[in-house]
Amino acid sequence: MNCSKCNAPLQGHEAFCPNCGVFISIEEPMKPEAPTTERPVESSNSADYVSYPNTHSNTFHPQTAYTTSSVPPEIKKWNWGAFTFSLFWGIGNYNYLPLLCLIPFFNFIWVFVCGAKGNEWAWKSGKFNNVEDFLAVQETWNRAGFVSFIITLIACGVSILLFFLSFLTSAFFS
Repeated sequence: MNCSKCNAPLQGHEAFCPNCGVFISIEEPMKPEAPTTERPVESSNSADYVSYPNTHSNTFHPQTAYTTSSVPPEIKKWNWGAFTFSLFWGIGNYNYLPLLCLIPFFNFIWVFVCGAKGNEWAWKSGKFNNVEDFLAVQETWNRAGFVSFIITLIACGVSILLFFLSFLTSAFFS
């Protein structure tokens, strides 16, 4: 069996094509159809995927491509970039829900929501072609967000330490 998108040979029951990264569905095979120039939408009991014919042969191989309504499970994880840089991350990922961080007092809660749901929001923006591209882009946001978070924690810790040291020295020398 070959990948319907890039025609790379597939071995076994892989979930993703090793060449292009498109999700491969393990559905029951459909009857062969005549090749068409259109890409038909396969109707099913789930609106989470679209099936495309394999244009490289006369057989129809079902293949699942994620749409903006479905979120792959490997994407559902914490996003440090969305947590730390909520406003900039939201604009960079074509998602404007993080702009709610501009609301005073509400922003303390909303940054945690952004960190938890950020990857899903970014995936649903439709900007990314496959999971690997998405994860590569979000990895840079995650790295920068995590480093910034750690630097902020260290700076706060040093500030608190200096405050207590100044308090102790002023009390000691008074």
